[in-house]
Formats: sequence, C-alpha cells, structure tokens
Amino acid sequence: MKEVKDFSDSPSEQAIHSRPFWQHDTDWVSCGEAGCGLRFGWRHRKHHCRHCGYIFCNDHVRSKEDIPEMGYTTPQRICATCKEQRASKKRLKENLCLP
Repeated sequence: MKEVKDFSDSPSEQAIHSRPFWQHDTDWVSCGEAGCGLRFGWRHRKHHCRHCGYIFCNDHVRSKEDIPEMGYTTPQRICATCKEQRASKKRLKENLCLP
C-alpha cells in the first residue's frame, strides 16, 4: 500500500490561511487611504493591499514587500499603513534581540 503524505500542516498551507479576506471590489468607489478620496473608474483602477486586504488607488499601494509569512514568494503590493506596522514590528524585534 502506498503512503500518502499529508500536506495540510505544511508552512505554505498555514501561511495561505493567514492571508486577510479581500474587500469586495463592488464595496469601494474610492481609495481607502484617509484623505485621498480618488474615485475609481476606467482611468483609476482598484488595487488590494496584500497584507490587509483593503482597496486603494495605485498611489497608495506603490510599495512592494516580501510577505513570506502569508505564503507569497515574490514582493507584493502593500499600503503605507501596513508598511509602517511591519517596519515597527521589525524594529521592535531587532531591539529585543540586542544584548
């Protein structure tokens, strides 16, 4: 009898389950960045932040970062808020590791 390997607990499977629920395109008519208000249309497309799942205009998800903890293997679009949160967590980890 052939042994079947169970991949359900592999790191990549767990990472994929940690991804946020993406906001529905139909729920948003303008950029989610506070103070922006750019209305979406044929000239201004909607883009999801891969870290939080909210919808923004191109100007507010220009940054791309590696997010391996969510199973992404290439740099992904990320909003300014998530970028700052990730940077803060990284600085905190670095400070805690200092002697």
